[in-house]
Amino acid sequence: PPPRLPSFDACAILDAKIRLEGFPMSLLIRKAAPADAGALRTLYLHHLTQTTEENPQDMAVWREKLARFQADPHYHLLVGEVDGAVVSSVTLVIVENLTHDLRPYALIENVVTHRAHRGKHYATALMRRACEIAAETAATRSCC
Repeated sequence: PPPRLPSFDACAILDAKIRLEGFPMSLLIRKAAPADAGALRTLYLHHLTQTTEENPQDMAVWREKLARFQADPHYHLLVGEVDGAVVSSVTLVIVENLTHDLRPYALIENVVTHRAHRGKHYATALMRRACEIAAETAATRSCC
């Protein structure tokens, strides 16, 4: 058999970070829903890309995409909610694969936390949940 490539074990690193720094108990982690469109737009445009919006975006399209993402078992747009407000998010996509005994792999993108909530380990908790979902699918690896 071909030699196995070394893998980056993001989950083990996150486990260590959580043990050292504590786990945010007030954070509700769930899949994003169409009703989260406005909160996610604000989070992405003001706390991730830090760009101004030149062209108004159709929020109906955002809600439609969120409904599709929510229904897709391979697409996990996770949000962290505190006191009813979305304060952090991460996107995990499970990708089908023809290698590694047909095991899928996971891609993680768009990790962001609202500036007022940074330093509270919300993104770490979301990443931990994303790693758990990836492991549940027997993904060969997670790529950030």
